[in-house]
Amino acid sequence: MTNLLDLPRELRDEILGLVLCSHPEAYPTCDGVSQKRHDSNPIFHASSLDIPESQSIKQLGSVKYLPVSSALFLTNRQMHEETKYALLRLPAGGLEYELDIEVRQDEAFHLEWMSIPRLARRVDRLRINMRTTGLLPPTANAQVSARTDSRVGAVLVWLCFDLLESLVITNLCHQSKDGEDVPVVTLKHLEINFVTPEECHLATPLDTSAAHHQYVAHAVQRSSGDSELRILRANWLYTQVHNNVAGSFNDWSRYWEGFKWQTIILERVGNIWLKMDGVLKSKADLSQTLARMSKANWVRNNQMQVWDGFRELQLWKDNTSTRRQANGLQVGRRSSLRNMLLANT
Repeated sequence: MTNLLDLPRELRDEILGLVLCSHPEAYPTCDGVSQKRHDSNPIFHASSLDIPESQSIKQLGSVKYLPVSSALFLTNRQMHEETKYALLRLPAGGLEYELDIEVRQDEAFHLEWMSIPRLARRVDRLRINMRTTGLLPPTANAQVSARTDSRVGAVLVWLCFDLLESLVITNLCHQSKDGEDVPVVTLKHLEINFVTPEECHLATPLDTSAAHHQYVAHAVQRSSGDSELRILRANWLYTQVHNNVAGSFNDWSRYWEGFKWQTIILERVGNIWLKMDGVLKSKADLSQTLARMSKANWVRNNQMQVWDGFRELQLWKDNTSTRRQANGLQVGRRSSLRNMLLANT
């Protein structure tokens, strides 16, 4: 290490660039998870269907990751700092991350990063495999079910980006000083694949007695599961996420920080593709989503007075487009005044 520090700074930068651009081994698959695997690649938990505030997502913890080949640099504080700033300077062309999110019987998110080529602020693609396993009993309370169903789409979209952002910022800036600017993480392409369970295990038959009549009736009518199998269906998850994306994330109005979520996603994500078992079902160009957004789709609209809502919306769209362009993402063409007036009537 002493010999490495004796080298000129320019040469050290070249060495850091070569080492950090190397591709470390990806995390192994989820098959046959052992205790040793849990220690090296921790799985975090978060409520999956009923998260009242974004703080619940923040409680996932931090993913400690640095390229395997850079372990040598972590033994010295100076080299550690140089490594961190080298990561910030490196370009991020061609980076593709892959994450498995599994919804299990205990209604918690189980996360495992499958591929992290290199940490960087600008990511080309994030592939999400959304899996459901185990038996998930239907909710007996129809009001709780309606509230939960409308939140799932919003939670999953925000969760995907939030996990990527937390992974990058935690490792690049975990020693940042107070007041230091946190780097902005951008994602050109978010791809979510909803995977149908390979096996559906039968649950205990539902009691059809009069005392459980309302419970059974609700279970049969609920679109998210099956009254006999009691599983959370992948196509229902896809529908909820698709409706939220197609509606310009207007479901986020149910959250206290919904306006913040909407702004961040539209500023830092290029487009979203939704798949079912690997088959592309829908895609959304968020630059066009922003350009076509009306007051009805604006999360903040329910907090604004009617008379100034249109003016505030236009100012917000202009600022969001400017920051989106500064982040290297595509910006949609601005609609004509006539089309904007028609969209907001």
